[in-house]
Amino acid sequence: CELIMSALAQCESEIFYGNLGNALAARGMRAAAMESFRQAIALKPEYVHPHNNLGNLLREEGRLTEAVECFKTVIALQPDYAEAHNNLANALVDLGDLDAAIEAYRRAIALKPGLLEARSNLLFILS
Repeated sequence: CELIMSALAQCESEIFYGNLGNALAARGMRAAAMESFRQAIALKPEYVHPHNNLGNLLREEGRLTEAVECFKTVIALQPDYAEAHNNLANALVDLGDLDAAIEAYRRAIALKPGLLEARSNLLFILS
């Protein structure tokens, strides 16, 4: 984290903020990680990874509607991002919208047939 913060002191970069967010999240510093992802998004709104990572943290925090919006933003920016479809489906399951979740899992699998997590999640929901 310290090296990334030093780099940010020299030059603000969405990539540096995204990496800092990942490092902070790995340390369990969720609030700081979310803020770092938001900084990355502010610098480059079309940068999909911080949207996706923010969505995952929001989901973990139980902020499901916000998480869904993050994943929908990712999908709008990069429709072929299979992992975002899987993440959206996970949040939709948590919200109880199983039909939409099944559709999102199927889309993830169609985009990336080797995405085993999506296959496993879909089988679980269907059973």
